[in-house]
Amino acid sequence: MFQKPLVIVSGATGAQGGSVASSLLDTGLYRVRALTRNTNSDKAKALASKGAEVFKCDLSVREDVENALSGADIA
Repeated sequence: MFQKPLVIVSGATGAQGGSVASSLLDTGLYRVRALTRNTNSDKAKALASKGAEVFKCDLSVREDVENALSGADIA
């Protein structure tokens, strides 16, 4: 069975990242892991409701980044 590629979007609750994540989800061609520092924000919840995997990640913490990128096809 074909599995959609997993795309990592950093800053997914910001203006640019949010637009990218939403656009990717709207195509239906990708799984999206949306990286954010606050997984409880309204924007994070909106992305989750569209099908994104909302993932807590502080880009200044190496372990967070390594975990966030695990299994990614596109980052």
